[in-house]
Amino acid sequence: MNILIIFVVAMMAVGECRKSGIPVKKDGCPYECYRHRYCLEECKSLGAIGGICMANLYCVCTDLPDNVPTSSHPKSCSK
Repeated sequence: MNILIIFVVAMMAVGECRKSGIPVKKDGCPYECYRHRYCLEECKSLGAIGGICMANLYCVCTDLPDNVPTSSHPKSCSK
């Protein structure tokens, strides 16, 4: 019985897994940006806690849900 209680408490403590990174669209392109506010809005729409514009190139989001695709080396998709 004690093991069951410990297991339930441990699972509640773990909660939902989240990650930080560069979110990418279905085509593999990152969300390009020039302002932090844009990234904050985009990241929140993806379920993240926050986001910034990294070097005026692409958005980096914090605490994204695991189901959001990310890339550590996004491809360049400028039009």
